[in-house]
This record gives sequence, C-alpha cells and structure tokens, in this order.
Amino acid sequence: MIAPSAASDPVPAVVELDGFSLQLLEPAHAHLVVQMLAQRGNRYILDFPPDAGTIAAVLADLPREPWTLPLAAVRDGECVGMATTALANVKALHAGFTALFTDPTDAALPLAMMIRHLFWSFPLRRIHAQIPAMDLTREYVDLLTSVGFVDEGRLVAHVLVAGQPFDMVALGLLRTDFE
Repeated sequence: MIAPSAASDPVPAVVELDGFSLQLLEPAHAHLVVQMLAQRGNRYILDFPPDAGTIAAVLADLPREPWTLPLAAVRDGECVGMATTALANVKALHAGFTALFTDPTDAALPLAMMIRHLFWSFPLRRIHAQIPAMDLTREYVDLLTSVGFVDEGRLVAHVLVAGQPFDMVALGLLRTDFE
C-alpha cells in the first residue's frame, strides 16, 4: 500500500478510474521506488542506485524543477507503477518522461491516466522517453506506443549494459496526438 509517513496527512487520490488511482509520489515513498527498480528490466529504464535515502532526496528535489509531477499508480492498495517528467525545456514546451510498472504488459490505462494528468497540469506540447533496445525492456516500448508514443529513431550503441552496447529507442508523444 502506498501511504505517506505517519507525520503527514494522507495524500488524496489525484485521479481515479476503473480501480486505479493516481497519487503524488513523495520522499516517504522511496522504498516503493526501490521495489519498482527491482522488477524485471526496470533498472535499465531508470539507472539509479537502489538506495532509499538517495531516492528520497531526489523525490524531495524533483518538484522544484519546472513541470515535474512524480505520480504513483495504485490498485487495490498496491503501487503498480510510477512516472514523472523531468528535464523540462520551458522554451520548447517539452519534457523527458520516465515510467516504471510492475507489469508493463497490463499498464496502458494507468499510463494513459498519468500522461493525461501531466498534459492537464502543465503547458507541455511534447513528452519524450528513451528506452534501451533489449529484450528486458521491449515491453516498455510496446506499452508507450500503445498509448500514442511514436518511434522517433535510435541512438546507436548509446548505453552500456554489462559492458555490451545497446541502442536507445527514442519515443515521443505530442499533446495533440494524445488528445
């Protein structure tokens, strides 16, 4: 179950639909990010040390950046995914997007809810993601394209995993295409 620390008030659901709710992801939820990073392939999507203290500090700093909104998708009291924008370009009105799920093959609805909430909350025209082109992350490419992201190309041999180079799939989604 996702719940803030006992010292603060519960975070109200931001959006609810078909049993999913979106909640703000706060520093007290760092342990959930650690658990999500341990899921199959997720550590290749977000290359981050699985240290709750470091993650809590990042979650505390993230809202200070323009147009960031770390969200958790919750179903039946369990965190099933999380997403946020980052590295916004306020002139071009776009931002990077990262999403992690316990089961990416069954996450189209919570992902679409998150994206819709981001587009409603910020004047973004485009969000973009980069996914390593490998078997463990293929389901994320499929997930993102299922909600409207388009393949914008590849960064050849852009990331090293266990000493082996992999391409990065560049995906983008325009607000007008999502709407």
